[in-house]
Amino acid sequence: MEHSRPGSIIILLAILIVSGCSTLADPQVTTTSISLATDGSTQQLGERLLNAYETERPDAVLALIPSSRSTAIEAVKSGEVDAALLFHPSTDPELYQVVIGYEYLVFITHPSSELIDIDRQTARAIFGDQPVQNETVQYLPVVREGNSSAQIAFEELILRGSGISSTAQIATSDSNELHVVGNTPGAIGYIPHHALNEDVKVLAYKGVSPTLENVSTNHYPLTTSVVFVCQSEPEDDLASLLDWILSRDGQNVVKLMMPGTSDN
Repeated sequence: MEHSRPGSIIILLAILIVSGCSTLADPQVTTTSISLATDGSTQQLGERLLNAYETERPDAVLALIPSSRSTAIEAVKSGEVDAALLFHPSTDPELYQVVIGYEYLVFITHPSSELIDIDRQTARAIFGDQPVQNETVQYLPVVREGNSSAQIAFEELILRGSGISSTAQIATSDSNELHVVGNTPGAIGYIPHHALNEDVKVLAYKGVSPTLENVSTNHYPLTTSVVFVCQSEPEDDLASLLDWILSRDGQNVVKLMMPGTSDN
């Protein structure tokens, strides 16, 4: 695999596998063939893990399948892919899930905002059914689409059954969320920490900043797990991949993107 263009090569492999082109390989050569789906918040992690695993298993045919959360889950259940990486666990009892790391959700706002801290009550007022009762400040809540992993994590950690504000603007991806919030005065949103850039202002939650130290010591509460999902307990090649992800080498790759993993 040509590492200068990992994304396009891996996705090409996925196309080859689906189209049946993989049958052209020498039948006497034993290879490892694994397809891994990702949701909108785990694609970069999936790319890094598969590229690193390939250095351990150069014979492996590894296919990354970027997709939405719901599509990834259905692909696992139908057998179209071998496994998936999800930001935030699934509640589907039919799935076998293993935690491979931890990530935290952070509130973000436009850099010009005077807001520096937020709590659950204020967040529910801004993002939920009830508008903020403040004559001098107008907030534009920016949320993710309802079936995204980031949105599901936010609803379970913050809203807990409350509806979404009718004034909310929907972002279609982490990068779109950053763009909208970073370019719209008064906008406020949330995003997985690894996706942050310098275009937005990060808020503390209940007086606790989302720093590595606070996450590692469990002081920052908006933490969730990243899970490896498959139909049943993995065997053979898939088990080897999962074992490697959970090994020191695999966890080092996870920690590069999700450093809070180290002490959870």
